[in-house]
Amino acid sequence: MLVCGASYTGKILHHEFPSVEVRFLTRRPEALVSQALLPFDPALSYDSILDTIPAVEENGRIDLPYRSEIELVLGKSSSAQRCRLVHISSTSVYAEDFHGEEKTLPCFDEFTPARPETVRGERRLALEERIKESFPDAVILRAGGIYGPGRALPLQFLAGQFGRADSGNRMVSRIHVHDLAQLALAAATSDIDLINAVDGNSALNSEVFAYLENLLSVKVPGSWATDLPSGRRIISRYADQLIRFRYPDYRAGFEEILRDADKLPLRES
Repeated sequence: MLVCGASYTGKILHHEFPSVEVRFLTRRPEALVSQALLPFDPALSYDSILDTIPAVEENGRIDLPYRSEIELVLGKSSSAQRCRLVHISSTSVYAEDFHGEEKTLPCFDEFTPARPETVRGERRLALEERIKESFPDAVILRAGGIYGPGRALPLQFLAGQFGRADSGNRMVSRIHVHDLAQLALAAATSDIDLINAVDGNSALNSEVFAYLENLLSVKVPGSWATDLPSGRRIISRYADQLIRFRYPDYRAGFEEILRDADKLPLRES
């Protein structure tokens, strides 16, 4: 797999999926040297491309930063050796300004029309459309909140970083980076062109924060415990058909991250 950008997800692919040879296309070769990552070799053929880079603007239009290299690699593809572009987008392309009781918040899947309400979401959707226009065979992964080793809410809270608590009692859809990586691999050989990359167990901040307060013995500031629920649930019709989730919910993911970081509190037997 060729990974565009020395990204978090790409590095997890490299470290946790040893059967896959991962090469990286980046403008920062020093990032590859320091972590012993293999560089892009244009002479090779690739089975798939993983694009994780934010959009650039060329002549007033959103586009891929590595378009020419992607075209080169895909140009070598044949019906006998199909190479597919997998692009990681975001669930921010869906509408999210909803408020009410938890049971009244909407639930969106891949058949829900995209309707971004933020500039970030608009750029994400514009890049999706540009990719599908240029590479009709590409598959789009709309990822929820990506977390994993070194990048997770409990580690932030333990460090006294509570910025996420300012979002109130929002419904959050997540995916552990390991599951995102294995979904990217599976998507490259599937016949699906749009997948919501989420674990299917969206949760309100009030649930997650209360759980972390108890687990970590910390006090999370803010009014999240009494705020009206907001946001929406994101589910996928396809993800659990393509992979078996290692981390089917935030509790499984958070506790292993804490355990690996030697920060999981001891529990009384």
